[in-house]
Amino acid sequence: MRSISLVLCLALFCAAAGCARHGAPPEGAVAAPQLFPCEVRAVGLPSSLYVAPPVLGTAPSGSLRVEVGLENRSALKVTVLHAVEWFDAEGFALPTVMARQNRVVIPGQQAHRIAAVAPSAKAHRAVVTISRSK
Repeated sequence: MRSISLVLCLALFCAAAGCARHGAPPEGAVAAPQLFPCEVRAVGLPSSLYVAPPVLGTAPSGSLRVEVGLENRSALKVTVLHAVEWFDAEGFALPTVMARQNRVVIPGQQAHRIAAVAPSAKAHRAVVTISRSK
C-alpha cells in the first residue's frame, strides 16, 4: 500500500512539473542561446497544419543542421511546398538542392519532418519556407 502511495505521489509530482514547464517562463528567465539564426516562413497554410519550432543542431560532419516538424491535424491530406535556404555571414545564398521548392503530401492525421544540412562550413543562417501547394 505504501509503495502505491509513493508511486502516485511521484506521478503527481511529474505531472505538475510537466504542466509548469509548458507555462510561461518565470520572470528573469533567460532563453538558451540559438545555435545559429533560423527563420521559418509559413505562407498560406491551412489552420489544421501545425508547424513546430525549428530544431537546430549539427550533423556528424560538424555542418549546421535544421529540422522542422509538420503535423496535419485534419482528416484530409495536405500538399505543401518547402525550401531550405542557407546563407553565409555576409548574407549571400549558398547553393544547395534544398533551396528549390520540394513538394510533399501529408496524409490526414500524419506528421512530416523537413530536415536539411548546410552545404558548407560557410553557412551562417537558414531560412525555411513552407507554403500550400496549388
